[in-house]
Amino acid sequence: SVNGVSQPYAMSTISEEMVNDEYWQSANEYFLLKSIKRREYHLSREFNLENLLPVVEDAISMFDKDFKSI
Repeated sequence: SVNGVSQPYAMSTISEEMVNDEYWQSANEYFLLKSIKRREYHLSREFNLENLLPVVEDAISMFDKDFKSI
């Protein structure tokens, strides 16, 4: 993850001989860059509450219907 939580764990699962391997370094760099792009995208999004409310109401109705039948 971008904040460095999963990287230490991931690196600890790789054997000592493979840490400097070009494949693992490339995979780590690819994952980091992809995570940064995803983070930028998700942080740039805004919720439209008028569109969100009907979705929430539908979900509540579905839960209500399902749990009444139990």
